[in-house]
Amino acid sequence: MNTMRAGMLLGAVAREGTPMASRLAVLALASVAVFAATLVALHLLRADVSPLSQGISHYGNGSNRWILPIANGILGVGGLALVLGLALGVAPAGRSVTGLVLLGLWSAAQLITACFPIDAPGAPPTLAGMIHGLAGLSFVAATAAALLLARGFGRDTRWAAFARPAGALALALLAAAVVLYVLIEPFAGLGIGGAAQRVYWTFLLAWLTWTALGLRQAAVGSSTQTR
Repeated sequence: MNTMRAGMLLGAVAREGTPMASRLAVLALASVAVFAATLVALHLLRADVSPLSQGISHYGNGSNRWILPIANGILGVGGLALVLGLALGVAPAGRSVTGLVLLGLWSAAQLITACFPIDAPGAPPTLAGMIHGLAGLSFVAATAAALLLARGFGRDTRWAAFARPAGALALALLAAAVVLYVLIEPFAGLGIGGAAQRVYWTFLLAWLTWTALGLRQAAVGSSTQTR
């Protein structure tokens, strides 16, 4: 009897969690889309920021400096939505708690960078700039989270079609992160540090998008099976 009640309770939780996971996936997708569109717009609006030599954080200084922090905040909220969605939408066997925590830390860091802008080139160091720089180290957390979460997707049958591409994107993200970290000084000397950072961001946004799509598909599939 207790076993039957436990099964019924778990079934009810799954039915409640599935629509929520689907909505959270849509929220995550929307946040990535807004962030990506904002970056494209800033590249067109801000000719004073070199995409080759300067990181995207420099769009937070100068004219229209309010745009990037809003986009960062939206991305951070979307990242937290993805964390909660994955907690609901991935089977326990395929769920990496460490990966979820790391993705949550990266998402929180986006909210921090939204509040504390980077120091402008040539300006004296500020507390806000120091906090921004520390939050920027969250790229390590995002990379580790992508690897851990993608590895677990393969252990959930609903994620079968998404697991391998998610893993490939995670490995590409790892390669971009290693290159960016190891070669940041030589790249800066060559004036292409900004381009290297944009490659990393491209793979990160691609992984977030693919993962949110996988969550949406898994949630829709689960909803269909429980009807």
